[in-house]
Amino acid sequence: MFTRFFLPHLKALSDRYGGLGMHCCATARHQWENMKKIPNLKILNLTRGLEETEEGIVYFADHCVQIHDGMPGDKPTSWYLEHAPSARVVIRPWAEDRAAAQRFVDQLRPYCDQKR
Repeated sequence: MFTRFFLPHLKALSDRYGGLGMHCCATARHQWENMKKIPNLKILNLTRGLEETEEGIVYFADHCVQIHDGMPGDKPTSWYLEHAPSARVVIRPWAEDRAAAQRFVDQLRPYCDQKR
C-alpha cells in the first residue's frame, strides 16, 4: 500500500521542493525499506520508543539526517560512534539546570571536531 498510494506523492513533493523531511510515529519498521525509496529524504523523525529508535538510527545511518524523540539526553555519545558511526543525528538534550547542560556539552565536545 505504501508504494502504491504514498510513494508516488512523496516522490512528487520531494521532486518539487528539492527534498523532503518526514515524521513517522506509526509502527512502521516494515516500511523502512520503502522510506529509503523517497528521493532526497533529507531528515527523518521516528518516534516509536527507544528500542525502535536505536534500530532506526543504525538502519538510516548512511541515508539521511535523523532527529528522533525518545532518546534520553544523557545517552552516551559513544553509543552513536559504536553502533552507527556514520549517522548524522540531531541531538536535543534536556538538562535540569545549567550545570547539567554544561556536563552534557563537555561530554559532546570531543566528538564535535572528529573527521569521519
